[in-house]
Amino acid sequence: QRAQDDPTPLKWGVTHGSEVPFVFDRGDWIGENSHFSSAEEVLAESIGDMWARFARTRSPATGWPIFKDAPGKGQELLLSEVGFEPQEHPRAEICEFWTKVQRRHK
Repeated sequence: QRAQDDPTPLKWGVTHGSEVPFVFDRGDWIGENSHFSSAEEVLAESIGDMWARFARTRSPATGWPIFKDAPGKGQELLLSEVGFEPQEHPRAEICEFWTKVQRRHK
C-alpha cells in the first residue's frame, strides 16, 4: 500500500522503499506536511510490530512459521485490508535459480 501523501507518480505503483514510513510509523517521512490517515496509522503500527517481532523471533506474526532457508520454499506475507496471511512465494522457482547461480560464484 502506498501512503496517501506518497509523492511518487501513481503509475509507478508501490515503489522500493514505500514501506519505510510504515515500518517506522513516520507519516512525516514522506514530506514535512504529510501524515498518515487513520487506516494507514493502523497499518504502520502492524508493520512496525511485525518487523520488531521478526527481528526478535524470526517470525513476523502469530501463525507464521520460523523462517528457514529451504530451497524452493520461499514465503511472503500477503497484506490486505482484513489482515496478514503467509503464502508460498509466487516466484520461488526463479528465486531458487538465482540462489544456485549465487552459490556457484562465491
